Amino acid sequence: MAPVIGDNVNLWQGAKILGQVQIGDNVEIGANAVVIHDVPTGGRVVAPLGRLLDPERGDSGSAANDAVRKW
Repeated sequence: MAPVIGDNVNLWQGAKILGQVQIGDNVEIGANAVVIHDVPTGGRVVAPLGRLLDPERGDSGSAANDAVRKW
């Protein structure tokens, strides 16, 4: 089956969504990110490894910040 993509989702250049995953509303998927797991509403996925930024842990997207949850 195809992925289910919510409303107001930004997919940047080269982003790939593989498999039967669900992408929530208001999600941003960065350039060249590969998504193979569900992304909750309001999530941001970055880097080629498809890391989900966790704003509840204070992650601002900075490379120096280690509060990134890997799948």
